[in-house]
Amino acid sequence: FASSSGVYSLALSSEKLCNMKLYLSLMVVAVLVIGPLSVQAETCTLPNDLGGATWTCGSNVKQVGDTVSAGTECALTCAAGKTLDPAGQNKATCPATGGDGSFTEAAFGKCVAQCPIPTIAHGTLTCGTDNTPKNATHKVNENTECTLACTEGHTLNGLATATCRGDASFKGSDNAPFGTCGANNNGTDGEGSGAQSLVMSTGVMALMALVAMLA
Repeated sequence: FASSSGVYSLALSSEKLCNMKLYLSLMVVAVLVIGPLSVQAETCTLPNDLGGATWTCGSNVKQVGDTVSAGTECALTCAAGKTLDPAGQNKATCPATGGDGSFTEAAFGKCVAQCPIPTIAHGTLTCGTDNTPKNATHKVNENTECTLACTEGHTLNGLATATCRGDASFKGSDNAPFGTCGANNNGTDGEGSGAQSLVMSTGVMALMALVAMLA
């Protein structure tokens, strides 16, 4: 157009068009580069190394290896015959932001076996760092080491230490169980034998003295 106003209007439209192209180009760069960096994990996988556990996530029962949505709280239940170690550490929430598809490290305890304390005649058992003697009413968790001590007048035959294993039994070296506590040779029986020997020796000496006098 010959009109100056018409030329000005056309030039203004071209400038707007260039700005729009630049804006769209920047948007594409933002989506391709920045977008993937801000994407968070949408699910978490339930860990499978916690000792045969089952889960309740929200209102649903889950199994090891299942996935749950971010923000879902899950509660761990141990199988029969096992207990949670550490005790009380049975709930965790799948991270809603900043997640990597897994629960926080060590979010849950582990389901471990428990070993009942055996009754060993004339012996007492202490376990772990607790020096309090244990009896048949107690149980200890898997991987706990216990030590057997015999009461006075009795001697240990076999192993003094054994560890609670995953099959809920105590085993020591070579998978042998605890030893036993038997009566030693220095008790009442031994003292009685010594007294008898002393009486016999005295009698022999008296008999020899009598023979010497008659000779």
